[in-house]
Amino acid sequence: MAEVWLLDLGNTQAKLSCSVSFGAHGEVFVFEHPAQGILSPDLFALLVQKPKALILVASTSPQAREAFDSSSVGKRAITVRQQDIPLEIITTGTGIDRLLVAWAAWKSHKEGVLVADFGTAWTLDTVTREGVFLGGAIGPGLSAQIQSLQRSCPHLPTPSAVEASSEEIPRQSAAAVSAGTYRFLALGVNALAQSFEDSAGQSLGRFLTGGASPLLRSFLPSTWKEEPHLMMKALASLPQRESLDA
Repeated sequence: MAEVWLLDLGNTQAKLSCSVSFGAHGEVFVFEHPAQGILSPDLFALLVQKPKALILVASTSPQAREAFDSSSVGKRAITVRQQDIPLEIITTGTGIDRLLVAWAAWKSHKEGVLVADFGTAWTLDTVTREGVFLGGAIGPGLSAQIQSLQRSCPHLPTPSAVEASSEEIPRQSAAAVSAGTYRFLALGVNALAQSFEDSAGQSLGRFLTGGASPLLRSFLPSTWKEEPHLMMKALASLPQRESLDA
């Protein structure tokens, strides 16, 4: 049986985990990209230590994938494609990351789901109880919003989750900016989720994932279930992953 590693190549970071068995993964390692089109040397250093391992890759960044493919470990990569995901997909041009986390949530919940993924961009996607991926929404993520605000309005305080925690109407600039980022993003996605559920015409479970999800969890209703590593769970559970054990 070949050793299999799971790699999620995103726009600003890479996540890597060993697939300990079909459907299960180990510790998740996070590597920040030093710059666009450049991957962390530590990522390659870890994989070089595993010369016989296969690498199951899902990527949303053409620049990151090009950098990975041109490396010494790139030849061991097995690419996850849309047709590998057991969903009926009626959308076009949908990123593999959105499809994978939506499928993992649907597979776990065994009913229709809404999945909010808070990464470099935030996404909210819908899968019906019958396993039909309906699509969703994409917007600038928490860090992107904060960085944009700092560039455009450097005189404003830096937002923080602590300042945003009060549900009262903010009276100070720091609390106002924080409420306008953290609370606004979480509550806006929650309202959009309700709109999507109404459009789907069926009750949908709610899942929360992505690097910024711990920062936004407290601003969402308890009906949202946090799954920090849905992408890794999906990669470890794909039929393509199971075939590697054959």
